[in-house]
Amino acid sequence: MEGAKSTYLTQFYFSVGGLLGASKRDDWLQLRAEIEAVTDNWLTLANKCLALINSRTNCVNVLVTTTQLVPALAKILLFGLGAFFRSTIFILLQK
Repeated sequence: MEGAKSTYLTQFYFSVGGLLGASKRDDWLQLRAEIEAVTDNWLTLANKCLALINSRTNCVNVLVTTTQLVPALAKILLFGLGAFFRSTIFILLQK
């Protein structure tokens, strides 16, 4: 888990676009635009909310999930939310 988190933190937390070739990046951006259109701009609103919290002193965005680390990081990257969760991602393991 630490290796994946380290790679995420040091290379890709601002954008997944660098991982994709030009055509795949364009497809990915088009898909994100379509998701925005059919979800009443939830991603734009989430970005505004997370940015507001992030801008406050003594406040931090924390992501807690029950999914595995890699899928959680993938979702953060695909939706461009990495800058808001640089080192505050916690995975809850259920037994």
